[in-house]
Amino acid sequence: MGTCGTVSQKLKALDLVFVDHAYYSAADATAFGYAYGQIPRMPKYFESDKQVTNKICKVLPLQNVNLAAADIFISSYQQKEFFLDKLNAEIQVVDMESTAIFQTAFIFAKPIVSLKVISDSVFIKSSAEQFNKTIQQCSIKISETLTEILKLLK
Repeated sequence: MGTCGTVSQKLKALDLVFVDHAYYSAADATAFGYAYGQIPRMPKYFESDKQVTNKICKVLPLQNVNLAAADIFISSYQQKEFFLDKLNAEIQVVDMESTAIFQTAFIFAKPIVSLKVISDSVFIKSSAEQFNKTIQQCSIKISETLTEILKLLK
């Protein structure tokens, strides 16, 4: 669980979302026959564990989203177009770490789920500034949500 930016006009700061599929947004091995965003010998995207997803979504009304991650802070619509549109998938949120965590879980055959709180949007003039303004509120929302989930899983 953590924060992410949004590249969807349907989401706003402090919305809580559930990651369905996680993609890499700046990997390009297309010269070797892989899809844009696909790491060699890995799937095109990584998925959340369906059993855990269903359990949590029965109690918390969350929107399922697709996430793309890279070592780039996506802070403009131009970056969204350059990095995300090549994926040929509907991407709603971005961060810098989740897909690597999903990939590690995949390699070790461990179930994984990810909930994210929206901290900023590419549709706001300065998403970096918005991130700095919302990070405290996001932290509180993360803490409250994790507490609620832990109570459910007892």
